[in-house]
Amino acid sequence: MPVQEHMLQGVGKVAGIGGIGFGVFLLLFREVIRKNIFPTLSDDEAYRLIKQFMYLTFGIALAGIAAWTFITVAASTPAGSYARHGIHFLEPSRDISGTWTANVKYGWGDTYQETFTFEVNGHDLSGLATYVRGPNPIAEGVIEGDRLTFHTVSYTELDGKRYQEKHQYKGTINGDAIDFVLETDSGYMTVLPLKFVARKQTVTPVAVQVSSNS
Repeated sequence: MPVQEHMLQGVGKVAGIGGIGFGVFLLLFREVIRKNIFPTLSDDEAYRLIKQFMYLTFGIALAGIAAWTFITVAASTPAGSYARHGIHFLEPSRDISGTWTANVKYGWGDTYQETFTFEVNGHDLSGLATYVRGPNPIAEGVIEGDRLTFHTVSYTELDGKRYQEKHQYKGTINGDAIDFVLETDSGYMTVLPLKFVARKQTVTPVAVQVSSNS
């Protein structure tokens, strides 16, 4: 549909709602005229009455426009999506709740096994993520479709000073794995982005041996 035609349709719908409000005003005002009320009113009373009619008409038109806007937005929301603060989020492609681990090789050469414990509520992601095996709460976690983002904060002591480090994680769910990119703002040095793969940990059932008495 051409943009101009779409705009004209939208304006026409709003104008139609305003026209309904104006029509209500005319009907009410006509009834007042029929009952010949104005000759019995003072100028101030007649002014207040007309002003009340105008407020009523404006309120009806405003309510109609609000209802039309709500219906239009609801109709345009993709199926299977969440809405938050006017932003639509796709449903998570899979449930990643549970414990995930990854071997992460950091820029200084050491490799640590990091643990991610995820809790999912709709599109909200919370839990814990370790950095150099130190657990940190997940903040501002969001999962949308096959993508997730969150950050954590840790602290480092260096030369008698305490530095805050912010770790931004961006993950893509790929089957039974999550491909992560980690960007760290250390506050005291430049840290290049890291890539690593996390895999979900499964609980192995414990075999129970039942002995029988002969």
